[in-house]
Amino acid sequence: MDIKKIQSYLSKAIYYLSAILIALIVFSGFVLEANKKSPEEINRIKEEMRRTALGLPANLNLPTPWPPKMNEEYPDFEIIDQDGTQVKMSSLKGRTILIEYIDMMNPVSLSYNGAKEYGLYGKAPSYDEYVMGLNDTIKEETQGSFSLPNDKLVVVKLIIYNQDGTQPSAVDAENWANYYRFNKSDNYIVAVPVKDFRDEATDKIIPGFQLVDADFNLRVDSAGTAPKHNFKMSLVPHIPKLIR
Repeated sequence: MDIKKIQSYLSKAIYYLSAILIALIVFSGFVLEANKKSPEEINRIKEEMRRTALGLPANLNLPTPWPPKMNEEYPDFEIIDQDGTQVKMSSLKGRTILIEYIDMMNPVSLSYNGAKEYGLYGKAPSYDEYVMGLNDTIKEETQGSFSLPNDKLVVVKLIIYNQDGTQPSAVDAENWANYYRFNKSDNYIVAVPVKDFRDEATDKIIPGFQLVDADFNLRVDSAGTAPKHNFKMSLVPHIPKLIR
């Protein structure tokens, strides 16, 4: 092959490679600039790493302690209910509180909230056919001696995940309450936390229930897939005892 042709090919190759290299350098600069974190963001990440190393929830929005601890005061945080009213959990102190943690796509959550009776909400694919609704479960386990609604028991349905897996809004609470017929006049509060509570620590208590006494102390913990207490055998029988 002609030397001049070889030199020409090499020159073109070097030219194109140089152009590609320059383009990569420029692109890398844009990526680095886009990913540059503020000192506040860096400190937030460091704090999350520190909390994780200590076995604490990484989400800085979560109250302390979290998850709530047995026989200790329930954490006080703000919620927005189905009417758009923002209140603190402590505003319910003085009454027995049954708290349910909800993922709007979880089959068990859907069953407890009435999917068998009213159908699946939104784009939920299924419900757990072996799980009865909350009121039917309570009536069966108390042999009909206790049922919902009850003036002495407040049921707080706390939505943690909406149907997109993101932080739920007050609209989600309103729509869920309307679809499944939960009225505040019947002591049903469907609410979302004001802050984003999504975290591995919160995932451990979804789905499920916790029972808080009138002094605002957690008395029975049946939350999550590996609950401390059996829902039917421990939590439900304690409801009539605590409201007396």
